[in-house]
Amino acid sequence: MIASTTTAPERTGRVIPFELRARLTRPPAAAAFALYLVIALALFGQPLFDGGTRGCICLGGDEGIFIWSFAWWPHAVVHGLNPFHPNIIYAPQGFDIALGALIPGAALLLAPVTAIAGPVYSYNVAMLLSPVLAAFFAFLLCRRVTGGKFWPALFGGWVFGFSPYMLGALAGHMQLTLIFPVPAIVHVVLRGLAGEISRRRCVILLVILLTALFSFGAEVFVTFSLFGAVALALALVLADAGQRAALLRGGVVPLAIAYAITAVIVSPYLYYAFQPGGLPILLARTDMFSNDLLAFITPLPSLAVGGSQFASTSSNFSAGWIEGGAYLGLPLIAMLILAIRRRWHRLDVKVMVLTMLVVIVCSLGGHLHLNGPTDIPLPWAVGHRLPVLGLAIPSRFTAYAFLIAGILAAAWLARTHRRLIGSALAVLIVVSLWPAVGQGFWRGRPPMPALFTDAAYRSVLTPRDTVLVLPVGIAGYSMLWQSVDDLRFKMASGYVVPPEAPDPYKQDPIYPTLTTGFVIPNVELNAWRFLTTHGITAAVLDPADPQAAPWLGILQHLGWRARAVGGVDVLRPSRSTL
Repeated sequence: MIASTTTAPERTGRVIPFELRARLTRPPAAAAFALYLVIALALFGQPLFDGGTRGCICLGGDEGIFIWSFAWWPHAVVHGLNPFHPNIIYAPQGFDIALGALIPGAALLLAPVTAIAGPVYSYNVAMLLSPVLAAFFAFLLCRRVTGGKFWPALFGGWVFGFSPYMLGALAGHMQLTLIFPVPAIVHVVLRGLAGEISRRRCVILLVILLTALFSFGAEVFVTFSLFGAVALALALVLADAGQRAALLRGGVVPLAIAYAITAVIVSPYLYYAFQPGGLPILLARTDMFSNDLLAFITPLPSLAVGGSQFASTSSNFSAGWIEGGAYLGLPLIAMLILAIRRRWHRLDVKVMVLTMLVVIVCSLGGHLHLNGPTDIPLPWAVGHRLPVLGLAIPSRFTAYAFLIAGILAAAWLARTHRRLIGSALAVLIVVSLWPAVGQGFWRGRPPMPALFTDAAYRSVLTPRDTVLVLPVGIAGYSMLWQSVDDLRFKMASGYVVPPEAPDPYKQDPIYPTLTTGFVIPNVELNAWRFLTTHGITAAVLDPADPQAAPWLGILQHLGWRARAVGGVDVLRPSRSTL
């Protein structure tokens, strides 16, 4: 009895430090998610703290498309409407939104949030969770690669989820931020290759993830498939006979089956996307939105360290910092060099490095940009002329470079014996890639007139109206205003596809006046023809907006009467005009 009572505390004293050390070195995965969430809230969460219904995690521009999507997809499902061709925009003919960057998967998943708090709040929730989910699923992948090492995997996940690519996309391109299925797909394939899951389960998981990726952003789905195929091809070429057989059996075959099933699931979307006259090839994009070679080592305005100091150089990059989040930085490049030198003999490292080089070269577009455009042709000059790929923006390919960089960096940190040097380099990388939150890049406040948000003005615009919201297109807020007004009225306007893409209004002579306010010859005659053809019963504009202001005089000369209501001017034709 005496011996047992004296030795028990000694055993307990030995066990507790060991358990504590184990918890510190290998915390649960939930701890990584919580850390990423806290970081995201601190960096980008201000709009949610403000109520999440007026401000948004955006810079201003494209966010209206996605806010409208959060309202439209649940609305279409509940009311039994064709979700791919709504007639509440571009009325009366409607528009094929399969051509646009719509996010049906996110909209349907967050439909309960939209029903309770509105589409703007759902948008903010999805944007806030985007880097968190991307970092977390990259963390799971890195943790597997590092043999369960928590802190190196946490760092690798951060490199991907909070990369300059993600910082640019968070300015308003939700179809690019919901990229977390990419590392999840790679993780599932690795588990299938290792025999940890059956082929059937592997295929099921891949179908779920591929369908989710497609529903979040068709562009990311296409480019991931392209560079995934490149990685598989490189692996098959570099592998020995045994490795090649295992890759075919455990990787290529399940992926082929999963892609075939996914194609069937998303076939309604594909049907509308590939209709005659759809999916154009936009050649201007390859050079307009290509990465400059210097962008990989020049801090961008979105970064706290060096962003403003190197603005004179980064301003020459055609893709800017929103589309061109290519900055790796010298500290991360140094860590990647160390990782490659240490493990170049491995097949997986060779495949990742070569794939990363292919991604970077393709991200440079059709012609080399070196502190500005040159005439030197590059490989993507061929790729951008192909169907479907012609819609891709090359500068966005760097998402995959950051994923590979995160994996290689995590693997090196997990195996280096120079712990102090590795930790110092990791801290330096975090500092060099830290976002410039004080610049307000992710705290937009788009105008939301009371006409659309206050129930007191519900009778001004009715479901019987066809409304022209001015200006039309990227410069206007028609999609945002219709969505916060619960899609109650039809619009003879909208903004779904990029300005350079086909648009049903582009053939009309009045198009420049609709989009920019530029007054064309015979503007009143062409305006009258447009108003009559589309059955427009009301027009809404902000007279302080220089691109909408010319319409006030045009419509009044046509006999329309204006009245200020709910923060905007509402115009209707007078009885004599009718």
